Amino acid sequence: MLTPAQFDDTRAKSIQFAESTGAGLYSLAAKHAFFGPVNGAEVMVLIAAHARRHAAQIREIRAAL
Repeated sequence: MLTPAQFDDTRAKSIQFAESTGAGLYSLAAKHAFFGPVNGAEVMVLIAAHARRHAAQIREIRAAL
């Protein structure tokens, strides 16, 4: 599990990579365990959606307490 500082550092590196790679993200390829073949731009969307879902889960738990 990442600390908040580690999360922020990793997020900053991901953003810097996306900005420096630009349209080249579309030429990168990876295989996602659930979604199958994805390009770099799709990976960035998945990373963002994953973090958003965790944030939503935290809000849901706080509301239930």
